[in-house]
Amino acid sequence: MMKKLIAFLVLTMFISKGFSQASENSANFLHEWNYTLTEAMVMDGFSPKLASRTYTYPFIAAYEVLINGDKKYKSFQNQFNALKDLPKPDSSLKYNWDIAAIQAITIVGKKLVYREDMCDSLLKQQLGVLKPKTDAVVYANSIEYGKQMALAILKWAKADSYAQTKALPAYIYTKAPGAWKPTPPEFRPACEPNWGTLRPFVIKSVDDYRNPVPVKYSTDSSSEFYKLAKQVYDIDKNRTPEQTLIAKFWDDNPDLISFTGHNMVPRRQMSPGAHWMGIAKIICLNEKASVLQTAETYSLVSVALADGFISCFKEKYTSNFIRPVTFIQENIDPDWISMLVTPPFPEHPSGHSCISAAAATVLTKLYGANYKFPDSSEKDFGYEARTFNSFMEAANEVSISRVYGGIHFMTGVDGGAAQGKAIGKYIVENIHTR
Repeated sequence: MMKKLIAFLVLTMFISKGFSQASENSANFLHEWNYTLTEAMVMDGFSPKLASRTYTYPFIAAYEVLINGDKKYKSFQNQFNALKDLPKPDSSLKYNWDIAAIQAITIVGKKLVYREDMCDSLLKQQLGVLKPKTDAVVYANSIEYGKQMALAILKWAKADSYAQTKALPAYIYTKAPGAWKPTPPEFRPACEPNWGTLRPFVIKSVDDYRNPVPVKYSTDSSSEFYKLAKQVYDIDKNRTPEQTLIAKFWDDNPDLISFTGHNMVPRRQMSPGAHWMGIAKIICLNEKASVLQTAETYSLVSVALADGFISCFKEKYTSNFIRPVTFIQENIDPDWISMLVTPPFPEHPSGHSCISAAAATVLTKLYGANYKFPDSSEKDFGYEARTFNSFMEAANEVSISRVYGGIHFMTGVDGGAAQGKAIGKYIVENIHTR
């Protein structure tokens, strides 16, 4: 009990660091919302898929409000799937767009996280700074417009089929050779088997990004597939300290249970998408990005993450392919266990590889192909910053980290990366913000 209390207090202190005062004409309030949404989800162990959806709608709401303050920026309306009929401000009235955006992001964010109190607390702090500096009529206009935008975005979100997935039948396992089944140590049931049925944000159809397993399942020691499994096993047996560090740095398992004897010890950390939203924050701060540039970055990165997960999970539960730990225990070494905990869904393609390549492609478009940056987003979880010479270099390290950690075959990470690059390419070629 004492350990749990200490852990809670540490986490509470960590969260409080994210709350700083919002100031007019700055992007601080958006960074604070990135931080707050992340921490709300960390505390409740949101799955990576759910986390991606939870980032996307609030930041789109903020972006759509803020573009009214700069006509160089274009709306996502009629560019994103089914996004239309967004409210327009009354041209006869005056607004403070930061206030309106704060109101919009709060209303949307509160609907997507469980910890509404965290959203209310940040709203109070941010508006507490801006309200005394703002004319009462302008303030009221801004609050009302923010509400209108939030309700329009929530109406759009309600139609993405997420709620319908919760009423679908439970996933039925198959005993076919090479099929996925729950993995040790917890043998959790299939996570979000219907995520691939959600409406994508940008891409037109997940079927356009099908990426089937390129090798045939086989227990023959001379087969290509057996060699892939043996590669994972051999890497684990000979893994270097640097490879171990890379695997742990990109682990990003948001709901990890470790075992000490018969005791289960929960550990919370960021999801894969949160890691990339953290990178986006680092870049925006480094570039001293404006409010709109920051909203643009967060919106496009989160959309890449969301569409990446939708496409990836459609393929995962279509291919339904076996994980390394299952095959290795059954055919190579019954006592082997992956260094990282294998997540509860099929192998192919790698989700982290997919969303990382998609996010990296978007960030490359926004900030350049050779952008050197330190990734310090894992600092509060005990990891020193790692420096990368480009976003794609970071995404490539994500992919190999899954092999180093023993949770993916090389075909899975290569397939995920190819899928993510294709999704990112579609986004940057078809969504125009300026």
